[in-house]
Amino acid sequence: MSTANAHHVIRGVRDVRWNVPVQTQLIGGAVECTSPECTWLMMSPVLSEEELIVLGDSMMRRDYRLKRTTKEELERFLDWVRQWKDSDGPPSKKVWGYRKCVDALPFLKGDTDSSMETRLRLTLQRFGLPAPEVNFMVENPVSGAMMFLDMAYPKLKIAIEYDGRFHALQWEADVERRKMLDELGWDVIQVTASDMRTESSKQALAMRVSNHIAARSGKKVVVGDALTMRQLMDGRRVRRM
Repeated sequence: MSTANAHHVIRGVRDVRWNVPVQTQLIGGAVECTSPECTWLMMSPVLSEEELIVLGDSMMRRDYRLKRTTKEELERFLDWVRQWKDSDGPPSKKVWGYRKCVDALPFLKGDTDSSMETRLRLTLQRFGLPAPEVNFMVENPVSGAMMFLDMAYPKLKIAIEYDGRFHALQWEADVERRKMLDELGWDVIQVTASDMRTESSKQALAMRVSNHIAARSGKKVVVGDALTMRQLMDGRRVRRM
């Protein structure tokens, strides 16, 4: 559609306003669709700040079969959009959702494995805890194989593992993994879906992580009232370990 007035209401379809030159790519050499970077910006007006970060992380999975972009490529695309916005001089062109993407970019993490891990990481930050590292590698001293921790505070040897798996064989493997981490001196905090169900359960989780940090560091980390993602993105409370 060339103008907003030309659009038609179609049941079950939500349209997106877009005035930036569209970047596309071919899938399977036949299907043309918007590029991952273009799609991320295109979806920003209809997503919350948290879900925009979740979407960005999901495009940068550790599994190469699922990885569609990188943080650097998203940053380059936003820089290209900024140049396009300002190309005709002041006033610059309006791009819906551009500012939200710019503010969300620092909170994106590449090489994650699940959207719940992203939501967990953001929850800890919203309650005032420092952002943990994602997919931190630990070497198994017996086999030499590398284990990936969902999240970690490496200096304190605190691991945070999200358990969303229920297969018996996977559970048995996780028990062995937990034993190995215990032997290596890691403090493992297990998180389940129930910890992420309500704001009160999320705050209790943040308190639990805070207590583990205090026990290992000797320094108390105060858990405050939860900030909104907008407030967190504005830089009102950002701690670093």
